[in-house]
Amino acid sequence: MGIMHTERGNQHESWAWTTYILPFMEQGSFAENLGMNVWRLEQVLAGDAGHNRAQLREMLYKSPLETFICPSDGDRIGPNRSARHFRGRGWRAGPLSGFDDRFPAKNNYMGNMGTTDFGVRWGRSRPDRFDGVLFANSAIRMRDIKDGTSSTALAGERDEANCRSGAWIGVRNPVGGCPWGRYYSLSHADWNQKINQPVAVVSWRNCRDGCGEGYSSFHPGGANFVLCDGSVRFISETIENRSVRNGRRRNVPKNVWGTYQRLMARNDGVPVGDF
Repeated sequence: MGIMHTERGNQHESWAWTTYILPFMEQGSFAENLGMNVWRLEQVLAGDAGHNRAQLREMLYKSPLETFICPSDGDRIGPNRSARHFRGRGWRAGPLSGFDDRFPAKNNYMGNMGTTDFGVRWGRSRPDRFDGVLFANSAIRMRDIKDGTSSTALAGERDEANCRSGAWIGVRNPVGGCPWGRYYSLSHADWNQKINQPVAVVSWRNCRDGCGEGYSSFHPGGANFVLCDGSVRFISETIENRSVRNGRRRNVPKNVWGTYQRLMARNDGVPVGDF
């Protein structure tokens, strides 16, 4: 099984992992119309792929996919007051002039990049740095999930109003920091990334610890996660959480990781236990 999140070089809008599963969600014709197997997202947004503006607006902005929206999340359209957009600032597609709505349709389900938060360059040059299953140019297979598919998370929820959810279509700037990069489609469990991390404690826009990098929901007491075996589990926000790094960014031994971190890692070699 190949699980991929493909991102191209510096500041190129890129498809998210969620687009690659569309054919397996009875959305094959929609994926074909997007041209994702032929064109890069930057080409589609720039008009190089032959999409007319009205068609592009309909596909990317005006047609939320219900499968990627949690019913408990409130705003169906999203993003709500979000910085997750494709407006440009010098990116390949540039400002999307002619669009009334520049926010892409939202996605509440973020891929698991693991227990660390290295940038996209690490994903290309040192994929071993990531211990999750979805990260830049990942190609993780079943055999690579050493801890077992029933003990490893594939993706989890992120709410819209507090932590700004994401976009199913792709990533605006793969190497961008803060909320403008890979967090359109990915989350991690390093540092302060507790489930339902209070926004009052760490703002979603914080470039190191904000909840816009983690998992959250409006479900009382936790959030839903899909595991690599296809099952869905509700994980309590009180799950044992011990960061894989201390305050000086030195690694913490794996045998003292929290249950949450073990669940996010595919190959730490330590039993997850009950969760």
